[in-house]
Amino acid sequence: MHILRSELPTVDVTVSSDYSPDLAEGLERGRLDLAFLRADPDFDLTYQVVRQEPLVVLMPSDHPLTPFDDPPTTTCRQPFIAMVNKAKSRAA
Repeated sequence: MHILRSELPTVDVTVSSDYSPDLAEGLERGRLDLAFLRADPDFDLTYQVVRQEPLVVLMPSDHPLTPFDDPPTTTCRQPFIAMVNKAKSRAA
């Protein structure tokens, strides 16, 4: 932010966090100029991939899957939380 303020002193930058559909709505209504969010086909926006990162798994060091360099692709009867294709808004 310090660099942005010194390079662009007349630009007001606000950093906040919100659900992807709420950010997309803010872009469509002109309340936001830029947002980092998951692509949502319900909005007529232009999406540009900024960076791709691998999806990683986090687990306690004593978890039964930690000995594997690449955890098995089967669920191994473990609870699993997955990402959905569409982000939910607060109202959902």
